[in-house]
Amino acid sequence: MKALLKELSAVLLLALAGCGGASSAPGPTPAGAATPAPAISAASAPTKPGASAAAASAGKPKDKVSAGFLSYSTTSCIEFVSKAAGLYDKYGLDVSLTYLKPAILTTALNAGKDLDVGYASAANIPTVNVKGGDLVMIAASAQGGIFAIDAAPGIKSIADLKGKNAAVSSPGSTTDLLLRQVLKENKLVPDQDVGITGIPDPATMVAALTSHRVDAIVSSEPFTSIAISQGAHVIYDQAKSGKAAIQTPVTVKRSYLPGHRDILKRLLMANIEAIHMIKTNPAEAAKYAAPYLKLDDVAVLAKALQHTAQIMAPDMNIPMDNLATSLKIASANVPAVAKLKPEDLVDLSILQEIKASGFIDKLYK
Repeated sequence: MKALLKELSAVLLLALAGCGGASSAPGPTPAGAATPAPAISAASAPTKPGASAAAASAGKPKDKVSAGFLSYSTTSCIEFVSKAAGLYDKYGLDVSLTYLKPAILTTALNAGKDLDVGYASAANIPTVNVKGGDLVMIAASAQGGIFAIDAAPGIKSIADLKGKNAAVSSPGSTTDLLLRQVLKENKLVPDQDVGITGIPDPATMVAALTSHRVDAIVSSEPFTSIAISQGAHVIYDQAKSGKAAIQTPVTVKRSYLPGHRDILKRLLMANIEAIHMIKTNPAEAAKYAAPYLKLDDVAVLAKALQHTAQIMAPDMNIPMDNLATSLKIASANVPAVAKLKPEDLVDLSILQEIKASGFIDKLYK
C-alpha cells in the first residue's frame, strides 16, 4: 500500500508541475463550453483491437453520434477506451466525446438537438425528469459506490465539517447531490453550516485540499488515492455505506430511442467490450484512458481501474435497487423526485437484445 501511495504521489506532482501548481488535467470549463477528447498519436497509441474490422468496412460511412460525458474518472473510462481503442469504429460508429457539466449535459440531451447520448449522472437525471424532462437510462457503466469524502488532517468526521468548506465537481452533479445528502443525514445544513465550492478538474480539487483552500472534497478513483497520498483521509466511503448506486448511466431522450435502436445497440456493444478489457486487461485499458485523465503513470491508473472493475457488471445492467439509491440521493435535495419509481427512468430492451444474442457470453469465454 505504501508503494502505491508513493506512486500516486508522483502522479499528482506530475499533474501539478510546470504551471506553478496549476493542474495539467483539463481546467475548469466555462458554463456550456466543451473540452474535446484528446487525440492519441499513431506513434504512441497501442494497436486498436477493432482496427481490422474497421479496415474491412473502409469506404462505408460510419454513423455519427454526439456523446457527452461529465467526469474524468475511472467510471468514465468505458467511453474513453471505446473511443481510443477503436471499438466505436469497429461497430461502424463515429462517436464524438465532449466534456459537459451535469446540468448542461442533461439539458442538452433533453433538448434533443446537439447531443444524442450522455454518459450521465443517475442522481441528476431524475431532477430533470421531475421538471418535465423525458430522459431514459439504457445501461450503466458501474453498479456500486465510487465516491469518497476526503478531509484534511484534524477533521475526523462529517460533523467536524461545520464551519468548513467542501469542494464538489459542479452544482447539480452527483458529487454535489451526494455531499448535500450526507450533510443533511448528519444534521448539517448545506451552504449554511458547510460551504460548497465547485471545482470541475479533479487534480485541481486535490490540490485545493492539500493547500488548505478547502477542507474536504468529494472524489472518486484514482483521485481519492492521490488525495490520501498527500495527507488527506477518508471520512465517508460510499462503497462502505451500504448504498450501492448507479454510476455513469448511458442516457438518451426517450423520443430518440425508437429511430436509433441499431446505433445504440452498437454503441453499447462497444462499451461492453471496453468493460471486458478493463476487467481482463486493465493495463491495456489504462493506455487508452490515460490521455483523457491526463495521467502519465499508466501503472497507477491500471491499479485504479482494477478497483473500479469490481463494481462494473459485464452486462451493464441497471438493478432497480441500486437505482432507488440514486433516487434517494436526488430526492434529499429535490423532494419531488420521491414521486418517481426506478422503473420510470429505464429502458433495458436494447441491453436485453444484446444479452439474448450471446454476445457477452462469447466475450467472457
